[in-house]
Amino acid sequence: LMKDFAREYLDWCRGHNRSINQKIGHLRWFMNRWRHYKLDEVSTDMVQRAQNELVKLHSQATSNRYLATLKHLYTLAVERELVLSNPVRRVKFFKEPPLEVNILSEDESERLVAACVDRLAHLRPVIVCALNTGMRISEILGLKWEKVNLKGRHLRATETKSGEDREIP
Repeated sequence: LMKDFAREYLDWCRGHNRSINQKIGHLRWFMNRWRHYKLDEVSTDMVQRAQNELVKLHSQATSNRYLATLKHLYTLAVERELVLSNPVRRVKFFKEPPLEVNILSEDESERLVAACVDRLAHLRPVIVCALNTGMRISEILGLKWEKVNLKGRHLRATETKSGEDREIP
């Protein structure tokens, strides 16, 4: 049943460093509709109808994230030979505008660091690191001293979004 494989999928995600909280929310929405269906009973038409429901509740980008979770669940089911095909594969995702990159000016960066006083003082090293390296918060919080090379003036991020190590000057 769909609900059984959803649990298995979430367990797989936990073991592979995936954004589990979002996936739980996405799958909860689908399970409210399809939990009693067998995996191979979910059709492309059902997924398209779900997409139409989602976009009434969320933005197109958020609707795409829900479908991406479902698509990944089915990709894993196909790999495990539990189903023959992925019903999400033929559903066209919504077109999304490119992300806007907001780069702080030197003045904005200085004001941000200066605001890290009193009860926010503990954030100062994190903010300074982020501004100087462009690292994600999860990468900064995952740093260990053995990954910092002060002499070589670089560090190695191992808790990355892609799962690949990155060397950062």
